[in-house]
Amino acid sequence: GSSTSSTSPYSERMIASFTSAPHFYLHAEVSARRLVALREQLLPILEADGGPRLTITDLLVLICARALQRHPRAMAQYSPEGLRPASGIHIGVATDTPGGLVVPVIRDADHLPLDELVRRRAELIQRARAGKSLPQDFDGGVFTLSNLGGFRVDSFDAILNPPQATLLAVGRIAGRAFAEDGKLALVPTMMLSLSVDHRVLDGAAAARFLDEIVRLVESPSAAITH
Repeated sequence: GSSTSSTSPYSERMIASFTSAPHFYLHAEVSARRLVALREQLLPILEADGGPRLTITDLLVLICARALQRHPRAMAQYSPEGLRPASGIHIGVATDTPGGLVVPVIRDADHLPLDELVRRRAELIQRARAGKSLPQDFDGGVFTLSNLGGFRVDSFDAILNPPQATLLAVGRIAGRAFAEDGKLALVPTMMLSLSVDHRVLDGAAAARFLDEIVRLVESPSAAITH
């Protein structure tokens, strides 16, 4: 019989992405001890202004923005005529809504002070979940962050959000056996998975980009005080 189900426009784009862009994935486990501590340190400061609650996702957006500044090719987009450079660091945040997955975009994330970035992320997600997104909320993304840390997901590989060439998938922070300072200890860690379009970045270039993200997750104050 005929099926009455339909796929969303986003799902159709994911199918097109997975069948056209040659994906590969890089994985890293990273200590989140300092990231968690930084959030706890900044929470009362930002909440004193009555703003939205600071999340790990906000800090990761800022970290990714800093890494993209140093690795602009990771924001380029493939076309048959050649690579198209990004017009700015516009980071999409994959968001679960009653209508399905959407990716609102924080534009010029590298130019935003942390409190403004938090406010903009909160506004975009609130509108998306209420079904009141504006068309411009989804414009111009050059990189996507997908954080499933709120679920019992340790790690996952995500399909690229076309025409973007890179996406960072983040699992939950949990206590895991991890070597720190040459000793095995129970450490809060997170699993990072970088999805990459091989037409834009090769393995070594993608590894350097992921290394930069790992470095900033381990020393997040460097991203804040940039």
